[in-house]
Amino acid sequence: MARAAAGTQYFSWEEGNWLFSIRSVSEDQMDNPGIAKKIVDYLEVHYLPAPDDQGVVYIQYPQGGEEVNVDIRWQDGNIVYQLRTTRVPLKALEMTVSMKQS
Repeated sequence: MARAAAGTQYFSWEEGNWLFSIRSVSEDQMDNPGIAKKIVDYLEVHYLPAPDDQGVVYIQYPQGGEEVNVDIRWQDGNIVYQLRTTRVPLKALEMTVSMKQS
């Protein structure tokens, strides 16, 4: 789902129990659907941890589109996991996939 508001464009979708959201500045003309496709392709081979309810992956490209902030969160039992990084989204997902849950 693509949306634009006040100079910002959003692209969101669900993969299983995970919600993904990409946000960027409209004038930067980031290819949010293209970024989403790379993420979906990666997740067809690599599996994120199974959250109790719903996990979230927030990807934000600040003005200029040359930097990125990724915030990934999910809950397993009474433990809430969070990964915040400025690494590219696929690297952040790779880190999350590699985490071993108890």
